[in-house]
Amino acid sequence: MAFVYPTIHSPRGIRLLKYVKVAEDGKTMEFSLEAKRWEVPEVEFEQNRPEPPRNSNQRDFYALSYVWGTSPDKEFIICNGVPVEITRNLYDALSQLIVHTPDIELWTDSLCINQNDPVEKPAQVAMMGDLSTL
Repeated sequence: MAFVYPTIHSPRGIRLLKYVKVAEDGKTMEFSLEAKRWEVPEVEFEQNRPEPPRNSNQRDFYALSYVWGTSPDKEFIICNGVPVEITRNLYDALSQLIVHTPDIELWTDSLCINQNDPVEKPAQVAMMGDLSTL
């Protein structure tokens, strides 16, 4: 069965990855990928000095930045019930994150952006700066 990306219904919509469990084999991680509406938090400006976004310590998700690389080393995760191939370095990062913060919601470009959609990809890439800095 091929992986189907959840539909994004908003121009500022994104998908977030959430850990579900380790599969019965004891190695394969299972995740859900859900489309959500995302708004850039308001930033107050005072005397040309930006202030941190309100509730900046209460983010709904974290953007995971990593190098894709060209390594032939690949791993699989289960995402929405379907095996998905990912890079070894993303697999390693996810493995560490779920040990320390299993309830974390993540945005990671290789999984949360449909890389094969010529309309979606540039729209999502245009938001990457906002997603990773707030």
